[in-house]
Amino acid sequence: MKSARFNSTRWYAATSLKERSANLNRSDTGQHYCNGDQEVSFHEQKWKEQAPFEQSAVLERRLAVDNLSSSEFSQLLAEPLVQLQERLGSEPEWLTRVRESFRTAEQSDSDWTEQEVVFDDVSGFLYAIKPLMKESFSRLVEGIEQLAESYEHLPFDPETVGELLWNYLPNRLTNMLFRSFILELNAKRLQGELAGETPQERFRLFVQQLQDPVFAESLLVDYPVLVRQVLEKLDQAVDTGLEFLEQLCRDYTELCEKFSPDENPGLLRDLSDDVGDSHQGGRFVRIAEFESGLRIVYKPRSLATDVHLQQFLLWLNEHGASPRFQTTNVLDLDDHGWVEFVEQRACQDRGAVSRFYERIGGYLAILYVLRATDFHHENIIAHGEHPVLIDLESLFNPLELPSNCGGNSTDATSLADGLLNDSVLRVGLLPARYWSNAESHGIDFSGLGGTAGQVAPDKVHLPVDAGTDNIKVVPTSVEMRVSKNLPSLKGESISVPEFREEIVSGFRNTYRLLQQQRDSLLSEDGPLAEFAEDTIRVILRSTRTYGHLLSGSHHPDLLRDGLDRDRFFDQLWIGHEGLRGMDFIFSAERDDLWREDIPYFKTRVDSHDMWSASGERSAGYFERSGYELVRDQLAALDEVDLERQTWFVEASLNVLAHSHTGQKGDHVAPTRAVESACSPEELIEASERIGQRLCATALRGDDDASWIGLELANDKEWALSTLSLDLYDGMPGVALYLGYLGHLTGKERYTEFARLAVSTIKKQCRELATDERSIGAFDGWSGVIYTLTHLGTLWQDPSLLELAVELIDRIPPLIQHDDASDIISGAAGAILSLLGVHRLAATSKALPTAVSCGDHLLEVLEARLPGSDGRSGRGSKPLLSGFSHGAAGMALALFELAEAGGDRRYSQMALRAVEYERQLFRSEVGNWLDLRDCAQVNDLRATDGEQNQFECTWCHGAAGIGLARLLTLPHLDEPAVRHEIDVALATTIHDGFHYNHSLCHGDLGNLETFLLAAEVLDDSSVKTQSATLAASILESIREHGPRCGIPLDVETPGFMTGMAGIGYGLLRSAAPDRIPSVLALQPPRETR
Repeated sequence: MKSARFNSTRWYAATSLKERSANLNRSDTGQHYCNGDQEVSFHEQKWKEQAPFEQSAVLERRLAVDNLSSSEFSQLLAEPLVQLQERLGSEPEWLTRVRESFRTAEQSDSDWTEQEVVFDDVSGFLYAIKPLMKESFSRLVEGIEQLAESYEHLPFDPETVGELLWNYLPNRLTNMLFRSFILELNAKRLQGELAGETPQERFRLFVQQLQDPVFAESLLVDYPVLVRQVLEKLDQAVDTGLEFLEQLCRDYTELCEKFSPDENPGLLRDLSDDVGDSHQGGRFVRIAEFESGLRIVYKPRSLATDVHLQQFLLWLNEHGASPRFQTTNVLDLDDHGWVEFVEQRACQDRGAVSRFYERIGGYLAILYVLRATDFHHENIIAHGEHPVLIDLESLFNPLELPSNCGGNSTDATSLADGLLNDSVLRVGLLPARYWSNAESHGIDFSGLGGTAGQVAPDKVHLPVDAGTDNIKVVPTSVEMRVSKNLPSLKGESISVPEFREEIVSGFRNTYRLLQQQRDSLLSEDGPLAEFAEDTIRVILRSTRTYGHLLSGSHHPDLLRDGLDRDRFFDQLWIGHEGLRGMDFIFSAERDDLWREDIPYFKTRVDSHDMWSASGERSAGYFERSGYELVRDQLAALDEVDLERQTWFVEASLNVLAHSHTGQKGDHVAPTRAVESACSPEELIEASERIGQRLCATALRGDDDASWIGLELANDKEWALSTLSLDLYDGMPGVALYLGYLGHLTGKERYTEFARLAVSTIKKQCRELATDERSIGAFDGWSGVIYTLTHLGTLWQDPSLLELAVELIDRIPPLIQHDDASDIISGAAGAILSLLGVHRLAATSKALPTAVSCGDHLLEVLEARLPGSDGRSGRGSKPLLSGFSHGAAGMALALFELAEAGGDRRYSQMALRAVEYERQLFRSEVGNWLDLRDCAQVNDLRATDGEQNQFECTWCHGAAGIGLARLLTLPHLDEPAVRHEIDVALATTIHDGFHYNHSLCHGDLGNLETFLLAAEVLDDSSVKTQSATLAASILESIREHGPRCGIPLDVETPGFMTGMAGIGYGLLRSAAPDRIPSVLALQPPRETR
C-alpha cells in the first residue's frame, strides 16, 4: 500500500526546469493555468529581476538552452504540480525507491526505536535519511559480493571494505542536510512542539524523533529537492565505490609490480576518500593504504599527462637541468590510474632549502612554457629538497584572451591585462592575493602561498550552539588549513622571500635550457610530441565559484522546488559576455551542479574541440589547440621575454612581504661621502634615464599607453596589476612625471608618452564613472583632478582643465563615505587639490566642494581629537601623527581652506590638530610617535613601550611633519613652529637618508623637506645642505640603481613608491623653481 505522504504532489517539485521542458510536448502547452497565476507572477518576476536577466535578450538566450520560448517558460512556471504529475506520466524511478526504502524502514521497528543513542550534534540529522542510506549500503554490499564471486584473489576484505568506502559519506550528507533541519527544529521550538526540559534535551528528543520514518517523512516531503539530491549522492557513492574496487582488483598485479616489487602490499586496510572535489558522476581522488604500509593515490582520469611530464623531466635532466628534477612513479590505465604517494618531509640543512627553491624556479619555467594553470598550494608537496607536482591535468591550456585569438584590440590596458594573464603568473605558482571584499585582508592560494593562519575569503555557514534547540546557522570566517607545499628546515618554517634569488636563478637557468633545446623539443620525435593525444582539463571558472554555488544550493529555500534551484544556478550567466559558447557551457555546468559535482570540461592536447563531463562535444571551441599554443610559446622564447617574466617573478614575491608604507627598508651606506653639489644637468640626465626606461616598458596601444606595476592595497599589501587610476602608484603619477620631463628637457618623446598616458586616464575616468573611489589626493579622484590641472596648465590645454572641473562633481556624493579624512585618501587631500583648481580655473565648483570636505574634516577631528584632559576621542583608534595620514596634513589643509574661504572654524581646528600632534613629540629622539600599530592611546602623556615607534619619512614622522610646518608658516608663524622645523630637519639628516630613493618613504621624499625649507626659510646653509643631499642621492642611484620603495627592491613604474616618483624627485632637485612639489600638493607653476 502506498503511503499517503508519498502520494503527495509535492514530490514532483523536485523536477528541474530542464526535465519539465523536455516533456513539454506530452500535453497541450497552450493551456492557461489559472490556479497558479499568483505564484507564477512571483516566480517569473524573481527570475527576470535576477542579473543579468533584466536584459530580455539574455533571458531568451538562456531559455533557448532548454528549447523554451518566453511563453512556454511562463506556462511552465504556472503549471500546478498536480498537472505536472499527470504530464510526466509514470512515477519517477527515484521516488519509487524513496517510498520503498521508507516502507521497509517502517516495517523494521527494532532498527529504529529500540536503540538508546545520545545525539548532540548535527550528524544526528542523518537519521532522517537512514532508510535511503541503508538501501544504498545494501546495494554496495551486493556489488562487493558479486566482485568476490568474479575474482579469485581479492586485494581487500569483503566484510569490511564497504565501511572503508562509506566513511567519507556521512560528513558530505550532513552538509547537505543540516540547514534545512535546523530550520525545522527552530520552527518547532517557536511553535512549542518540542518536548524536553532543557535546550540540550529538546535537541536530543528532536533527533530521536527522526528515527521514526513517519516523522522523518513528514519533514522531508517539504524538501523534495533535498531528498532527490541525497539519493543522487548515495547512488554516486555506490557506483564509484564499486568502480574503484573493480579497478583495484583488475589492476592489483600491475600495482604490485610498479609500486611494491619487493614486498607484497597485502590487503587494503584504509582509504582517505575526502581529498578532493568530485567530478564526472561523483568520482574523486582516493588514497589507498595497504597492510604493508604502502600508500598509493587513485585518480579516476587518464594519467597520460602525468606519465609524459615525468618523461619530460628525465629528458631535461639528461640535457643539463641543475639541480636535477625528481620524478614520480605513475601507472596510467586510460580512464584511471595510480600515482606514488608523496609525503611532506622537512629539509635538514639550508642548502637543501636553496635547492628546493631553485627547482621551484625551474618548474615555473617548465610550466610557463607548457601553458599550465591551477598550480595552487594544494597541488604541490614539499618532499625534502624536492617540490613534487601532484595534479597535472591542466597543462597545455588552450584558453586565450580575446585579444590573442583573432581579436583586434589595440587598447593599451587590454594589452597590459593580456600580458599579465599570459605570463608566468598564469601558472598559479607565484604569490597573488585575492580579496573577497574591500574589508578583507586578502588571501594567497598560490603554490608559494597558502600559509597557515590566512582567513578564507568566503565565510562558511556553520552550526552554532549545536546540541541545543537554540542551534542556528552563522556565516563564519575560518582559517585555511595548513598546506604541504612549502619546505621547512628541521621543522621550522622559512620565509619564501629569503630565497628569491634561488627562485629567480632556477627560473632563468631552466628558461635558457628550454630555449637552447628548442629545436629538439619541437621536433616530431621530441618529448613535447608525446603529449599530443593526452586528455587535459579545461578550467573555465574557478572551483571557488562552483563550490560557492553548490554549497549555496543547499539552502532550505532552494530545496523545496527545483525551479528555485535552477534560478540560483542561473547566476552562472553573470559575466556571460566573457565566455565563448555560453549556451554549451551553461548547459554542462548546470547538469554537473545538479549531480552535486564541480563542473568539468576537457579536451585533447592537439584538439580544437571541448567536451563536457557527460561527453557532449563543442566542435571547434578553441581557435588554436593547447599543443599549437605551446609550440608557439617555445618558438617565442627570447631575452626580452626572459627579462619581462623575470620581473613578474620578482615583483610577485612582494605579495608575501607585508610592510607599512612608511617603512624605509634596509639601510644602504654610501661607498663614499659626497660633500659638494652636482649640476642640474646631471640630475636631469639621471631623470632622463628613468624616463627612457618608462617609455621602453610601456604597453602602447594605437592612441594610449599603460604599464604593469605593483600597487598597494589597504596600505599594507602589494598586488601586481595594470596601473589603475590613482596618483599614488597608478597612471596619473606616470603621466605627471613624463609631462614635466618633456617640458623641462624639451624632448617630445616624453611628452608623447605623457599624452598617451592621459588618453588612458580619460578612458579610465569614463569606465569608472560610478566607481566609489576615495576622494583623497593620492588614492582617489582628487589626485586625478590634481594631475589634469597640472598637465592642462603645462600644455595650455583647456580640455584637460575642463575634465578636471567636470570630475569635481564626483566628490560630493563620496564625502560621507570618507573614513580616512587624510591627505592620501580623504578630505584633507581633496581640499588641497581643489584649492589648486580654484586658484587656476574659472569654476564655481572647486571652493564649495572644498568647503564640504572641510566641514566633514571638522566633524571627524571633533570626534577623534582628545579632550582637554588629554585623553583620546571615545571609541576610536588614535589619530595618527604625520603628513600623509595624520594630524600634520589635516591641519595644513584646514589652514589653507580657512584662508581661501575666510572661515575661522577651520583654522581653530587646525590649531587643535597641531597641539594634539605636539603631545606625540618625544624630545629625546627628536621625533613624533607613530601610532599605526596602536589600538588606542588612552593618555597621550604616558605611552607604553610598544607605542614608542618612530619613522622619519614624508608619509610618517619627522620629515613629513617638518614639511607640513614649513607650509604652515604663512598661517602660523611662531617660535614653536620654527623650532619644530629645526628639529625635523636635524632628525631627517640623522635618520632619513641612505635607504630607498622613493618619494613616499625614501630619500627623495625626505629631500623635499630640505628643498622647501631652502625656499621658505631663504637660508643659505639649508640650500647648501639640500644641494649636497641631492648629490649624495644621485651618487647612490649611480652606484646601486634607482631603488624603489618596495619591500624587495623591485622596480615598479608608479609615482610614490616607484620609478616615476624617483625621476620626478630628480627633476624637482634640478629645477625647484620650475617643478612644483607634488608632495606638498603645490599648484602648477607658470610655464616658461
